[in-house]
Amino acid sequence: LNHILEQILTPALVKNCHVTSFNKGLLVLETDNATKATWIRHSEQMLIQALKTYSIFQNIIKIQCKIRPQLYSAHQKSTKKLPLSAQSA
Repeated sequence: LNHILEQILTPALVKNCHVTSFNKGLLVLETDNATKATWIRHSEQMLIQALKTYSIFQNIIKIQCKIRPQLYSAHQKSTKKLPLSAQSA
């Protein structure tokens, strides 16, 4: 399902957006920030029309988009610990 989504979304969205489920016509997507989620919500009808051209998505009715920033930012953050000063320790 993600492979099909990659063909429809812009490159900026593809990087941090993926399918979490597709059941009873509801496609649930997950992305890393509100800006991308808002774009998906505003483009919902266009995306549904594009997805309906694929047999697996013929019964798609709605797209729901969830935001999960920690899933994507956890890999980007450094785990380097800062040393304590003598006064702090």
